[in-house]
Amino acid sequence: LSSTSAVIGSADGESTAGVATADVEFDATGIDGIAMNVGGIGTLASTASVNGSSDATNVGAAADADVTPMVEDLGSTAKGDLDATGLNSAHLFSSSDGDVSGIATIAGSINAESTAGDGLAEGDFDAEGITNLEMGAGGLFDLAGQAQVNADVSASSVSGTADALSGVTDNSTIKGLSAIEADGASDGTILGTAFGDFSTSAESTGANATANAAQSLTGIDSANIDFGGTGSISAIAQDSNFVEASSVMGDASATASVDAIGLNGGDIHIASDAVLTSSVSVDSAADSSSVGGAS
Repeated sequence: LSSTSAVIGSADGESTAGVATADVEFDATGIDGIAMNVGGIGTLASTASVNGSSDATNVGAAADADVTPMVEDLGSTAKGDLDATGLNSAHLFSSSDGDVSGIATIAGSINAESTAGDGLAEGDFDAEGITNLEMGAGGLFDLAGQAQVNADVSASSVSGTADALSGVTDNSTIKGLSAIEADGASDGTILGTAFGDFSTSAESTGANATANAAQSLTGIDSANIDFGGTGSISAIAQDSNFVEASSVMGDASATASVDAIGLNGGDIHIASDAVLTSSVSVDSAADSSSVGGAS
């Protein structure tokens, strides 16, 4: 059994004298809730992908009387909330071999540009390969969950402030496997991978510029595993997080935050030889520069 869910879309807002807004909220799930009992070989594969962009462009600032207080000084606002889950809430039991895979991918672009007003770009990105799985196999056991996010958030303004926020309200979360119950009578292989690639930038000429990005990545989060033969378990978390803020006349602030864990919690029993690999790789930097203010 295989399932694929894909969401592709964009929001564009443009204004020459008023506020420009764009907002996308996308959620894709390959399989959400399934129970399978198979007398032979059981195979389940599920994929979810989200590709979304939000772009707001404004030339002139809005008059205070024309807009609500919440966006009173904003020239352009672009927001995006993108979620993808490969496989959620599944029960699979096979009398023979069992093979389950779940993949979740997100590609997001959030951009706000303003000439006379403020620019605000805000995005949140959450991806899980497989979560809430109970799996049993009478033969060979193979489980793989992968989550990957590529996200770009940028804000710019000529005379106003520029704020680019990625995963700030609630950290962008990426998990390969989470909440796993695995029971195999023979040899078993489990792989959980979480990958992130984030770019966040804010640029202003006449006012402050702030860029902030925060992510949480886990290869395997909470797994109870029991194999009757050999076992190979690999948990990988890898993130790239680059944040940049620059201003000519105002202050500039850049903040990058990453929480990455290979294997986080679990109870593992393997009757024969076992290989356990947990790997974390993070490449992160925050750079700020200002000519007339502080950085």
